[in-house]
Amino acid sequence: MADIEVSQEIDAPLATVWELLIDVARLPEILSGVQAVQVAGGGDFAPGFRWLEKRRASGFPGEREWQVIESAPYAGFTQESFSDGERTRITYRLDARGEDATVLGLHYERVLEHAPAVVHVASRISDPFHERAVRKTL
Repeated sequence: MADIEVSQEIDAPLATVWELLIDVARLPEILSGVQAVQVAGGGDFAPGFRWLEKRRASGFPGEREWQVIESAPYAGFTQESFSDGERTRITYRLDARGEDATVLGLHYERVLEHAPAVVHVASRISDPFHERAVRKTL
């Protein structure tokens, strides 16, 4: 299991940061590691909104489908993905620092649910690499 917390102050108004984060088509421009995005479930950025992300995490390519499970406009959102017995949840939080700065917080949680034993062993080996990749994302 990985449980990682990071934050970064950004020299931009809260509204600008929010609009960039929810424009998933632009994620390859703003989040390192994300190579391509394809919207899987259209509509507004709200619970149920889905997209497929191609990324290079810890040096390895991969695809993952994400779904918004919680969203509070201009305050933050939580996205979740399930793959091979692994649940990954990322929560973004935004906090205005005056008119021209925003603190962007990210909480990354990876939990192995119903994963084979080999995945648990591999997870223990890869957790430090995951942490480095998450920290580098912002």
